[in-house]
Amino acid sequence: MALLVPYILKLTYAQRTTNTLYSLSFYIIIYLSLEFKLSFQTIMYYKISRLLLTPTSGKPSTTADIFIANPQIDQEAILGKLFLLSEIESTKPAALKLLNWFISALPAHYYQNEKITLRDRMGTIKVSEIFEAALGKINGELENFIKKERLKIEPKAINIVAGVIYKNDLIFTSAGKIKILLIYPEIAKESESLPDSGKKIYKISVIGGQEAGEKKPHLNKIFSNLTEGRIPDEGYVVLSNEILPEYVNNRHLTKIITTLPPVSAIEHLKSQLHKINSYVTFLALIIKSSATPAIKRSLPQMQINITANDSLERMNETENTTEKYLSPIGIIHANRLAAWGRNILAAIGGNREQKLATIIRDRVFLVKKHRLNWLTRFNYHLKNFLAYALNIAVFLLKLLAHPQELIKQTGRAARRSSAAVKFSLAAAARWFFNLSTASKTLLVTFLLCCLLFTASIYQLTKNKNEQTSQQTYQELIQSLTQKQNQTEASLLYRNEDKAQELISETNVLIGRMREFKNVDQRLIDKFMDINASQIATISHVVAIAEPAELINLKQLNAGAEPAKMVAVKERLIIADSRNKSLYQFNLTDQTVNLLKSGLNNIGWGTVGQADQPLFVAAGGGIIIDDKNNITDINNFAALNEITEAASYNSRLYLLSAPQNNIWRYSRDFSARDPWIKENLDINNAVSFDIDGYIYVLKNNGEVIRLLSGYVNEFKLAAVNPPLANPQKIRLAGASEQGQIYVLEPAQTRLVVFDKGGKFLLQYKIPRLTSLRDFAVREQEQKILLLNDASVYEIKMEEIK
Repeated sequence: MALLVPYILKLTYAQRTTNTLYSLSFYIIIYLSLEFKLSFQTIMYYKISRLLLTPTSGKPSTTADIFIANPQIDQEAILGKLFLLSEIESTKPAALKLLNWFISALPAHYYQNEKITLRDRMGTIKVSEIFEAALGKINGELENFIKKERLKIEPKAINIVAGVIYKNDLIFTSAGKIKILLIYPEIAKESESLPDSGKKIYKISVIGGQEAGEKKPHLNKIFSNLTEGRIPDEGYVVLSNEILPEYVNNRHLTKIITTLPPVSAIEHLKSQLHKINSYVTFLALIIKSSATPAIKRSLPQMQINITANDSLERMNETENTTEKYLSPIGIIHANRLAAWGRNILAAIGGNREQKLATIIRDRVFLVKKHRLNWLTRFNYHLKNFLAYALNIAVFLLKLLAHPQELIKQTGRAARRSSAAVKFSLAAAARWFFNLSTASKTLLVTFLLCCLLFTASIYQLTKNKNEQTSQQTYQELIQSLTQKQNQTEASLLYRNEDKAQELISETNVLIGRMREFKNVDQRLIDKFMDINASQIATISHVVAIAEPAELINLKQLNAGAEPAKMVAVKERLIIADSRNKSLYQFNLTDQTVNLLKSGLNNIGWGTVGQADQPLFVAAGGGIIIDDKNNITDINNFAALNEITEAASYNSRLYLLSAPQNNIWRYSRDFSARDPWIKENLDINNAVSFDIDGYIYVLKNNGEVIRLLSGYVNEFKLAAVNPPLANPQKIRLAGASEQGQIYVLEPAQTRLVVFDKGGKFLLQYKIPRLTSLRDFAVREQEQKILLLNDASVYEIKMEEIK
């Protein structure tokens, strides 16, 4: 470097500045490259090795294998390394097929778990939770696999251990006669310390394996326990089958493992076990913790007479000595790089900086500083803040008070800024054109390299994000397919609650799929169609495409607007209160006629005494006998606000939601009494019906059951989709064993429940978009529906 100084000093100031920038850029690039490289070094927390030794003479009596996953670097950094040690006490092909299934299924469920994305993004999911979720899937699929492949294997013949080693943490589960040993160094007391040349004392203990008296494993729950812990520093974990400890005792095994590296220990065990003429298989897996305990170091005490003049030099020397002792081998210090840069600047500009630093240093150390307490500092900063704020406020008020001055100052500021920018650009251009050709070439090359480097980083990040997005998209497709298959299986076994839960999860996944760019809409439509089919199966939908039309009252009256109808024996009486008309339809001969017009009190209808149609309104009512003679009710106890009418035991009941009650009339209709005897909120009631109990339907889909004026415990089961705006309720059958029918015109459907509230089925009639009323003909197994001005008929489905 000293040889280059004379040449540098002969250059112009611009050339020296340029060369200085190149040198600093060079050192910065080297430093960043080294830091980037060091930051991506993988820390090896453990070493793992396996032993699989088959019999030297004769055929083995078991089927055994050891599997150690080989994930990608990023997968191992997030999820660790998966291992599996298994021995099945059978030599049939079924045992080998089952063992191969374990080896293929466990990594697939673990490294492709849906929780990995949450752990990668949020870091809140533990490795043990992901491993436990993978084991749950293995438990759920093992029994189905055995049944599908028709494998005949006793659960007690399966000896298996599966686990994950993540950094220094070990998570494992075992079943059967697997031995798991922990070898760890003994921790000395604080008052005792072994010399550096002393030997460590290792202890061995059992941390796993099935003890006597424990429950035998079952095929539907082969992994029923989970053990989690940290491997001690310089410790070992040994997993083996039951036969290995009978040939190699614990003391000998500890000596071999703690003396030799894992690979050499495995080879040494192989050489010893080969000498045994045995007919058994030896399995072992050795995991060594590479972490070492922290070492306490003491720095040599320096007896130095420190004065005020050399205190900084002594402090820097102590700092450098301490850093030298504590720094690991091979690390690159940023202070050294900074010192190199200062040396270069000193070589270019002389020793002025050093002299100035010395002067400033002496003044800092010799001048006594005044240390303010926190209250004084707070007061000082508060005064400054208020002063600046007040000045700014006064300045803004002055400008707002003189808008012309504000415009002038704004224009002047804009012109000054523009001139400053132009001057800076011109100065930069002059500086660039004054450079030599070589300097220009190097500078342009450097800028192009920086631009290309930035572009490559951007493209690399973009490709990685696209790759991650595509991988997540494929995982969503696989998860959707899997969940829809599970839904089909749940429906096959009539587990509708589980199927409903899976369908909800599927809807969430479909919503996530829509967020991706360039999504395959046909694939989403396919998933949606399958979802809709499964929802229809759960919802017990009976689709009625073309209901049979019986009559159309518009053929009798073009302006007909019927709203209520009452079915009595073979007659269907239809009331059109807007046109003040009653129509009669004979269900036997399918004829329709105008019964009478000019009637006022036909707002709500029901079946009265002696099975005679009864219609009432706020001002009165009428009764229609079997010969179609219409009689007015003269002494009717008027009720202004009527919501619905019903009858039971020859008594008329009127529901009044605004009055929050149900009124029961005397047999001659001259008196009425409130029937509800407790404080009950039915302001949003829309309909009711009676069969001994009174069922009140609210507009939110809730049904209240009453008995003797009091609420009786009752609740309708959930239906898909939920009842949102029902309008009518009708009862059929016996009081305890019949059905409840709820009409919801907005969904063009009629929902059926039993008297206990259990959901049975629902009729979906898309064509009928103006449903107003309905009647149930239980004996004929038919349902009559009033839609607009027409009456339709559908057949009742057999309820299973």
